[in-house]
Amino acid sequence: MINQACLSTRQVRGWCPAARPRVMPRRSTCVARALKAIILSDGALIEAEDLQLDAHNKAFEHFQVSLDGHLTLQWSDRVFRELIQRAEQGITWMHAYFQRHGWPSTTILKGEVPSSAEDKMRVLQAIEEFKSAAYAEMLQEEGTEARPGVLRVISEAREAGLKLAVCSTALRTEVAAVLANALGSDSGPNGGLDAVTTRDSSAERVTHTTALRNTAAALGVEPKECVVVDVDKNGLECALKAGMRCIVTYTANTKAQAFPGAERIIAELGFPASVTVQELQQARIAQDDRVDFNITNRFR
Repeated sequence: MINQACLSTRQVRGWCPAARPRVMPRRSTCVARALKAIILSDGALIEAEDLQLDAHNKAFEHFQVSLDGHLTLQWSDRVFRELIQRAEQGITWMHAYFQRHGWPSTTILKGEVPSSAEDKMRVLQAIEEFKSAAYAEMLQEEGTEARPGVLRVISEAREAGLKLAVCSTALRTEVAAVLANALGSDSGPNGGLDAVTTRDSSAERVTHTTALRNTAAALGVEPKECVVVDVDKNGLECALKAGMRCIVTYTANTKAQAFPGAERIIAELGFPASVTVQELQQARIAQDDRVDFNITNRFR
C-alpha cells in the first residue's frame, strides 16, 4: 500500500495508480496512533432504514397521530430521507418533525394536542417505545444480514486483540434485535462483543458523544485509542467531539452529507476488503469513495 502523503513532488509527476484510485492523501503525518478498540453504531451493523420507516408509520397508526385531526400521519420515503439528511444532534426524527410541522393529536392524550413540555415528552416517549418494539419485531420476522465487511472486520479485530463494542442511543430492545440479526442469535450476550451501550428507557436522555465516552470507559481504553464506525454526519461529529477517530460507511440516505474530519468515507467495509483492521491500526490513508481521485501527467 502506497502512502501518498509521503510521496515527493518528483514522484507524483506522471504517476497514475492502477489500483484503489479513490484513496486520498492525508494532511497529517505518517505516524500511527495506537488502536485498541473499534466501536460500531447499530446503523453500521445493518442497513434497515426501510424498516425504521415502516415502524414509525406503524406507531403513528397505533396512536392515531394526526396533524389535522382527521388523517393519520404517515411518512413517505421522501419525507423520511429528508429527516435523516437534516437530522440534528440530540433530537429524534419525530421530535424534529413535530417541531417543524406542529404537534399532533394522539390517543396518548385522548385526542388532545400536547401543549406543555411534559406532555410533549410523554407523546414522544410513548411513540418511540412502540416504534422500537415494532422495529425489533420486524427485524425478527424479516431478518436482515450484516452489512458487507462487518463480520470480516469484527473477526480481524478479535485476531488482533482489539476490543469491540456497539454504541447506540436507541432503546435496548431495538439494539438487541439488530445484534441478533447482524451477529446471530447464538452469538451470546451482547452478540459476543466486549460492550454494548444503549438507552434503557425512552425517558433516559444522553448525548451520543457521552455514550461514546462511556463505551470507551467500559472497554478500559482512552477515546484516542478508538475508531468509530458510523453512518452519518451526526455520528461523525459526536465521535470527533469524543476525541475518537471515525470512518463513515454511508447509506443511500446519508451519501450526500458532508463528512469533514472522517478518516474514511465508504459505502461499506467491504468483502473483499475496502478497509482492513491492519490499515486502521497503521492509520496510513484517508479515503472517500465518492470522489474519483486520479493523479495524471497534466503537469508535464
